Amino acid sequence: MKNTSPLDIAKSHMAVVLVPQFSQMVFTLLSELLRIAELSGKHRFETVLCSVDGNPVSASNGGMQPIDTSIQDVNRIDAVIVCASYNPLDHLDARLIRWLRARYRHGSLVCGLDTGTFMLAEAGILKDKRATIHWDDLEIARHRYPDVTFTSALFECDGRCITSCGSLGTIEFTLELMAFFAGREIADYVLDQTVRGRVEKQMELRNPVLARATKVMAENIEHPVSIDQIAHDVGISTRQLSREFHTEFGVSPIRYYTGLRLDFADSLVKKTRFSLSEIALASGFGSLSWFSRSYKKRFSITPMSARHGGK
Repeated sequence: MKNTSPLDIAKSHMAVVLVPQFSQMVFTLLSELLRIAELSGKHRFETVLCSVDGNPVSASNGGMQPIDTSIQDVNRIDAVIVCASYNPLDHLDARLIRWLRARYRHGSLVCGLDTGTFMLAEAGILKDKRATIHWDDLEIARHRYPDVTFTSALFECDGRCITSCGSLGTIEFTLELMAFFAGREIADYVLDQTVRGRVEKQMELRNPVLARATKVMAENIEHPVSIDQIAHDVGISTRQLSREFHTEFGVSPIRYYTGLRLDFADSLVKKTRFSLSEIALASGFGSLSWFSRSYKKRFSITPMSARHGGK
C-alpha cells in the first residue's frame, strides 16, 4: 500500500471563537475530539483560536484561555464555531455579529455551541432554519427570535448552520462536523474512541433505562447531577436504578458516574496542557485535592505523576 504523505492528507480550516464565560468543558470536548480525528491519519482539522479583540478570554470556571488572533484577522475559513455559555446576551458584540454575517455570506459553515446559537440568531443567519440551544435558554431564544425554529435536540444541522445544546450535544455536533468535511468513516472512528462510544458498546442499548441514565451522566461531566435526579429523569426510583447498575456493571450509580468523570479527566491529564486545577473543574470536582485523591484511588497514581509518564 502506498504511504500517505502528510502533504496528501485532506485538511479543513476552522476558526473557534471563544466568547467570555464560555464552557471549558464544551471547548475541551471539541478540541479533544478534533485531536482524536487526526489520529486516523486521513484528515486534519486545523483550528485557529479567536476572540473579538485578540485578547485572552475568561472561561466560566475562571480560567483564562490564550488566543491566537482576533476575528478581524480571519477571513477565508471553512467553518466558524462560536463557543459561548453563561450570560450570552451580555456578549452580543456588534463586531462579532458583523463578522459572522460576512463569513456566512462568503460560504463558511457557521456553528454555535451551547449558547453560541444566540450569536448566529442575532446575525440573522438562522432565519427560517431549525436550531438548538442550551435548554436553560430555550424559551428566551424562542421569544427573542420567532423566525427561528428552536428544538430541544442535542444538535441541529440545517444548510450551512450547525448548532448544539452543549455537553453531550458537543459530541454529536463534532461528529456531524467531521462527517460533513471528512466523511462518516472518520466520525465513526472518533466515536469508538470516546467514553460515550465505549458506554454504548457496553450497553448495546439492551437496557434502555441504563442507556438513558448513562447518557445523562456523560452529558453532565462538568456539573454532575444527583443520582436522585437521574432516576427521576429516566422514570424509575433511585433504589431501582441502583439495582440496575449493580446487575449490569457490578457497581453503584455514583461509582459508575465518578468513573466516567475520572476517565474523562485522565484523557485531559495525558493529552492536553490544561492545568490540573482546570481539569478538576472540567470533570466536576470542586477542588484539586478532591480530584487528586479520587484520581489516585482509581488509577493508583497521582495525576501529576500520570502527566509525567508515571515518574
